[in-house]
Parts: sequence; C-alpha cells; structure tokens
Amino acid sequence: MIFGEWSTPVAKTMGFIGIGLLVLGVFLTSYTQKGDKQGNNVKATYTVLVLTTIGYLIYNTIPKGMSSSGLAIFFPESVGMVIAVLIYLTFSHDLKALKEAKSWKQIISGLVFSLAAITYIFSVKENGVNTAFVVGQLSMVLSTLGSLIFLHEHKTTRELIFTIIGLALIVMGAIVTTIN
Repeated sequence: MIFGEWSTPVAKTMGFIGIGLLVLGVFLTSYTQKGDKQGNNVKATYTVLVLTTIGYLIYNTIPKGMSSSGLAIFFPESVGMVIAVLIYLTFSHDLKALKEAKSWKQIISGLVFSLAAITYIFSVKENGVNTAFVVGQLSMVLSTLGSLIFLHEHKTTRELIFTIIGLALIVMGAIVTTIN
C-alpha cells in the first residue's frame, strides 16, 4: 500500500486476504500442545516475534524505498549484523562462542542467507515489496517440510495437522496476494 503496489480496491482486498491467510498459516504452523516444553514461553516468544517483525518490516521496505540500488545497503547491513552479534555476545558474557568450531561453521549458513538476501533485493526492485515478501515466505513451507522429512522433527498428530493446514494457508495466501 505504501508504495502503490495495490492500486485498486480489488487488489487491496485480495492483498489483505492473502496476508491474513499467511499470518494465520504461520500461526498454525507454530502451534504446540499444552504441556510441551517449548510451549511454556509463549508470551516471551510472541514479544520477541513482534519486535523482530518490526525490524523485518523495515528490512523488507528499505530496498524499495531507496532511489539507488538496494545493494548499496548490503555491505553496511552486513557490518551492522556482525557488530550486533559482538554486542550481544559481550552483554551475554558469551564471547567464548567466538572460539567454538560450530560458530565458525555457521558462516556457511550466513553465506547462503546473504545469497538469499541479494536475491530478495533484486526481487523487490523487479516485483515490488508485496510480491517479493510473500513469495519469500514460501521458503517457510520448504524449511518446515524439510525439518519434518529430513530432520525427523517430532510433532504430535494434532500439531502435525495444524502444521499441514498452516502450510496450505501460507501457499494459498501467497497465491491470492500475487495474482493481483
């Protein structure tokens, strides 16, 4: 809406319906049954989720709002991430993590993320924030299925049903939002 990507009332309506389906789908995929150890910190989890969502919204709209290439922010953003991690490790008194082999192995996932971030920046310029963001959320479907199939993540029958319904809603939301 901010960038005029949903110009007609029908496009706005379909966009909001699609985003609603996405949000509901994400909520359903994160469902855990009571008594589950992971479900005990729900309030703290949702607080962190809201705060990180605000940051993510800013991250998603910067490439579209810039008059120059979104790549112009890529290096400063990367440096900012490294500084943020160092600050976090300092305040959490966990600087020893820098010496651990598993920390250095995470560089591989960081490089994969950087490739995804560059791809996203190009997609925002070509397709707009709405389409790029929604299509990007389809990666959640792949990662969730991957965790269930390849990593054998355990879910109760009820959690699995909610997850499958949630994934279907995410796909439907992406379709509804991008057909505008």
